[in-house]
Amino acid sequence: MYGFVNYALELLVLKHFGEEIWEKIKKKAMVSMEGQFLVRQIYDDEITYNLIGAAVEILNIPADDILELFGKTFFEFCQDSGYDKILQVLGATPRDFLQNLDALHDHLGTLYPGMRAPSFRCTEKDGELLLHYYSERPGLEHIVIGIVKAVASKLHGVEVEIDIVKRKGEPIDEAEKERAIARENQQLLEDAVATTTTGSATVVLAPSSDAERNNNHNGSNGSNNNGMANNGNTVNVNNNNDGQQIASETDPSIALSTCPIAQDSFDCDGDKEQKCLRLLKNKSDDIERYDHVQFLIREINVAAKSQVDAKKDEVPDDMEFLCEAPLISPATFCKVFPFHLMFDRQMKIVQAGKAVSRVIPRVAEENCSLIEVVEAIRPHLQLNFENILSHINTIYVLQTRQGAMSSRHEQRFLRLK
Repeated sequence: MYGFVNYALELLVLKHFGEEIWEKIKKKAMVSMEGQFLVRQIYDDEITYNLIGAAVEILNIPADDILELFGKTFFEFCQDSGYDKILQVLGATPRDFLQNLDALHDHLGTLYPGMRAPSFRCTEKDGELLLHYYSERPGLEHIVIGIVKAVASKLHGVEVEIDIVKRKGEPIDEAEKERAIARENQQLLEDAVATTTTGSATVVLAPSSDAERNNNHNGSNGSNNNGMANNGNTVNVNNNNDGQQIASETDPSIALSTCPIAQDSFDCDGDKEQKCLRLLKNKSDDIERYDHVQFLIREINVAAKSQVDAKKDEVPDDMEFLCEAPLISPATFCKVFPFHLMFDRQMKIVQAGKAVSRVIPRVAEENCSLIEVVEAIRPHLQLNFENILSHINTIYVLQTRQGAMSSRHEQRFLRLK
């Protein structure tokens, strides 16, 4: 992660708990550095996760609460860092703001090379806003909750309630999800009986699909887990190359305690990983699972706001509409927009700009499908006409597929935004 994330976390602790506590957190997280984090320097994700895990243990605050507070602080930090104007124009409602957030991340990618930003898109469920959150870094969902609440309150003047309805890695089929949890509980019970009988160190696992997901990830990456427990609040930090998972009792996940007596969690050794793998060895890996997190967002004062929106949407009787006849010829359009692609409801390309036709000759072929030559990088959705219509104001980033470009550029890729 870029240093501005760690720096925002530092500001959070200094603001609410003081410098002495921050030094203790750094020492606990084994972060030895003088001064503040550099905003434009890239740090290992492990540093961020260890800092949060150490904060949970030292402050004796559940991880979810710290992450949510960090989300609010991070939004305020972005406002104070000169991004207040651009944040204000992203959208007049929480939905519009979140829909345009990917566009902001795409812009920031030019200022912060190598930034691996999350992706957001919105849909509706029973008339309520459903936020889809895609990230390669697990366990940070409550940061999103804190950010969205701060955005709604400070930018749009509304208060919102946010619930996590689907988690990354959960089985898509609800019946299979229940069966997987039942199998896990049975295995945990058998293992608990075995460890009690042998008198060995105990492994405690909260029955949750998150536990299954975290340990499956650890098994595939061969990561090293550091369990941390303090005053009854348990947090697990899974260290691996792709990121780490943070969880607490408020977000049921995996809790590890491998020492028969209380010890410093960072110094607690043992065969935790092997025990977890043994517990989960007979789990089915062919279950279709969600690849992202879904939040349900409700506006608390939605009744009063809906009346205001209804008045805004009223169309005057004397409204005049423009002529529906084309005001620009196809030839002129192709010259003005040399990299455009036009397609029909069957995703067949019917018109293309001169430059893109030269680089990707296939687009000029009859009945060439858009999805045959490009794939969507952002947003994370299947390219079909219905999905595009439902996200018509979203900025799309498309990349050519392997072999789609001309022979002299066959090993290169073209990105269209």
